[in-house]
Amino acid sequence: MILSDKGIEKLLEEKQIDVSPLDINLVGPSGLDMRLGYQMRVFKEDSDVEHLNPFDPASEHATELVEPEDGRFIIEPGQVVLASTLERIELPEHLVARLESRSSLTRLGLVILGTSGSVEPGFRGHLTIPIINTGKLPILMYPEMCFCKLAFETMSTKAATPYYARESSKYVDQKGPVASRLHMEKKE
Repeated sequence: MILSDKGIEKLLEEKQIDVSPLDINLVGPSGLDMRLGYQMRVFKEDSDVEHLNPFDPASEHATELVEPEDGRFIIEPGQVVLASTLERIELPEHLVARLESRSSLTRLGLVILGTSGSVEPGFRGHLTIPIINTGKLPILMYPEMCFCKLAFETMSTKAATPYYARESSKYVDQKGPVASRLHMEKKE
């Protein structure tokens, strides 16, 4: 079941969902708008990395943190960036959140990439969200602008092992856009 604005507001008030900084005006009929943070991670044009190997920590060196120039980010056509939310969130053990693109930005060609759209029960930290400009023109993005939405769903029971308690959790308490940490998993 997807939570309504009343359900979201109740859980925020009870601190079951923790969002910081919280702007209650960002609660919509079926979700919570999330704002863009002040850093993005972009792939370097002059990287010495020949290919991205998910199990090689050197692949992280193919990206760099950037801050807004002239108060904005520019996302070029075809460019994939890792955006970060301004808000730090903490989910309880009985909720999962789904990331959704904003229709107004999708109409410009800005899309949240596919399966990155799930936030596990027990997650805490800033969200790193891969986005791509699928359009033909550069898109300007501004820190603190709403760029995606979280829709919350209740689970049938609490998670037996929430995200923060899993040994394989690589992004607990992450801050800012974080590159892939798949290399931390054991290769079989």
